Amino acid sequence: MKLKEWIKNNWKPGDLCAPEMEAGVAASILATELLGEDWCVPYSCNGKQALAEAVMALVNKFKGEKQ
Repeated sequence: MKLKEWIKNNWKPGDLCAPEMEAGVAASILATELLGEDWCVPYSCNGKQALAEAVMALVNKFKGEKQ
């Protein structure tokens, strides 16, 4: 899901503060927005492993380091 879509579905007009967001939704939005919709983990894994892969990919992309 893209951030714009999440905002449209969750942020009511007139609200001053952001609505709450689950950690998994946040991770999914970050991966989609920053790594691209085609990014994927190249092996069979569970959700927590996929989250670790996404975090490593984001750090590598934006800090220019290999973990």
